[in-house]
Amino acid sequence: AATADAARSIEGIEAIRLTCRGGTGADRFYAACGYKEVGRVPGGIRVAPGDDRDDIVMLLPLGRAAAS
Repeated sequence: AATADAARSIEGIEAIRLTCRGGTGADRFYAACGYKEVGRVPGGIRVAPGDDRDDIVMLLPLGRAAAS
Protein backbone atom coordinates (compact mmCIF):
# COMPACT_ATOMS: atom_id res chain seq x y z
CA ALA A 1 0.00 0.00 0.00
CA ALA A 2 2.84 2.42 0.77
CA THR A 3 4.38 1.89 -2.66
CA ALA A 4 1.07 2.51 -4.41
CA ASP A 5 0.44 5.62 -2.31
CA ALA A 6 3.90 6.98 -3.15
CA ALA A 7 3.42 6.23 -6.86
CA ARG A 8 0.05 7.99 -6.89
CA SER A 9 1.78 11.17 -5.73
CA ILE A 10 3.99 11.25 -8.85
CA GLU A 11 2.44 12.91 -11.89
CA GLY A 12 2.21 10.61 -14.91
CA ILE A 13 2.43 7.25 -13.13
CA GLU A 14 -0.74 5.33 -13.92
CA ALA A 15 0.15 1.80 -12.79
CA ILE A 16 2.74 -0.38 -11.09
CA ARG A 17 4.04 -3.39 -13.01
CA LEU A 18 5.98 -6.25 -11.50
CA THR A 19 7.07 -9.75 -12.36
CA CYS A 20 7.21 -12.75 -10.09
CA ARG A 21 8.18 -16.38 -10.37
CA GLY A 22 5.44 -18.97 -10.61
CA GLY A 23 5.22 -21.71 -8.01
CA THR A 24 6.05 -19.49 -5.04
CA GLY A 25 2.60 -18.13 -4.15
CA ALA A 26 3.77 -14.58 -4.87
CA ASP A 27 1.17 -14.22 -7.62
CA ARG A 28 -1.61 -15.06 -5.16
CA PHE A 29 -0.19 -12.58 -2.65
CA TYR A 30 -0.06 -9.76 -5.20
CA ALA A 31 -3.55 -10.63 -6.49
CA ALA A 32 -4.84 -10.26 -2.93
CA CYS A 33 -3.24 -6.78 -2.93
CA GLY A 34 -5.18 -5.78 -6.05
CA TYR A 35 -2.71 -6.66 -8.81
CA LYS A 36 -4.04 -8.40 -11.93
CA GLU A 37 -2.11 -10.93 -13.99
CA VAL A 38 -1.56 -9.41 -17.44
CA GLY A 39 0.97 -11.82 -18.89
CA ARG A 40 2.79 -15.08 -18.38
CA VAL A 41 5.83 -16.64 -20.02
CA PRO A 42 5.59 -20.39 -19.45
CA GLY A 43 8.93 -21.74 -18.28
CA GLY A 44 10.48 -18.28 -18.55
CA ILE A 45 12.59 -18.62 -15.40
CA ARG A 46 15.08 -21.45 -14.95
CA VAL A 47 15.53 -22.11 -11.24
CA ALA A 48 17.72 -25.16 -11.80
CA PRO A 49 18.23 -27.68 -14.59
CA GLY A 50 14.84 -29.30 -15.14
CA ASP A 51 13.06 -26.78 -12.88
CA ASP A 52 11.58 -24.06 -15.07
CA ARG A 53 8.93 -21.72 -13.66
CA ASP A 54 6.52 -19.30 -15.26
CA ASP A 55 7.47 -15.63 -15.35
CA ILE A 56 4.27 -13.83 -14.33
CA VAL A 57 3.64 -10.16 -15.15
CA MET A 58 1.23 -8.34 -12.83
CA LEU A 59 -0.22 -4.84 -12.96
CA LEU A 60 -1.79 -2.58 -10.34
CA PRO A 61 -3.69 0.31 -11.96
CA LEU A 62 -3.47 3.41 -9.79
CA GLY A 63 -6.85 5.09 -9.55
CA ARG A 64 -6.64 8.82 -9.00
CA ALA A 65 -8.74 10.57 -6.41
CA ALA A 66 -11.09 13.09 -7.97
CA ALA A 67 -9.93 16.68 -7.59
CA SER A 68 -12.14 18.85 -5.39
